Amino acid sequence: MSDSPVVQKALDVNILMENLNDIARFTIEKNEYLEGNKLSEEELEVTHGIILKALQDLIVMRRSAEKEFRSEVRDSFNRILDEISKEAGHG
Repeated sequence: MSDSPVVQKALDVNILMENLNDIARFTIEKNEYLEGNKLSEEELEVTHGIILKALQDLIVMRRSAEKEFRSEVRDSFNRILDEISKEAGHG
């Protein structure tokens, strides 16, 4: 039995949100390694928060763009169906 699209989307979002902390931590560790500069606990907290916020903002922007795209596709399909209906003499 497969999950519904709504359940699957919720699971995907949860997985993504859980991974944001890991992505932020990895980004900081990579930067520390490449720069050879270890951040203090306070700097780690601030940097982690900034990166986490940036990642969350990207997700929000992506969701908004996806929603707009779905709306455009729906509108396009509706226009096509209206044209077909008119050509068939139903509209």
